[in-house]
Amino acid sequence: MTYRLRVQNEAGESADESPAIPDPAHSPSVALPPGRYRWRVEALDASGRVAAVRAPSGFAISSNAIEPPWIPAATLLARVPREQPRLMFPGAELESVRATLETTRREAFPSLRQAAQKAIQLTPMSEPDYDRISDPAARRLAYTESFRQARRLDEAMVALALMYLLSSERRYGEAARPVC
Repeated sequence: MTYRLRVQNEAGESADESPAIPDPAHSPSVALPPGRYRWRVEALDASGRVAAVRAPSGFAISSNAIEPPWIPAATLLARVPREQPRLMFPGAELESVRATLETTRREAFPSLRQAAQKAIQLTPMSEPDYDRISDPAARRLAYTESFRQARRLDEAMVALALMYLLSSERRYGEAARPVC
């Protein structure tokens, strides 16, 4: 599946439309003027046909809204360091961070190890199915639970990755494979 975001103004005219993208996250290419808008996401099948549509939602931009500075996504991505890791610190600093594990990070490092040990026990979450639930209240509860599980796995992946980088113990890196 790919996704397309459509934004319409109050008159029903197109205000922004994303291309077909693999992830339902889109940053518009323009700042929208003040007004009321409706947006919806369309799921597209392999041939580009609409397979499902999220119910429209609304938002408003006030007349006194401050237009944020616009930086194209390509410019922002060009600023991301190519070296790994880059989640917590640049890769070039890895050895200096490791050197502090017995001094300034002496109290924090065992907490990281404990979080990584807990993370080793986690298993992959099952494929969410909240989108197939017709009752809105039950669907919201199922979505909330799926989101909670995904956040827990995200936090576990951070702990495992950081512990692997700092300790060089392969078991932490290996534990992340089945979960991600």
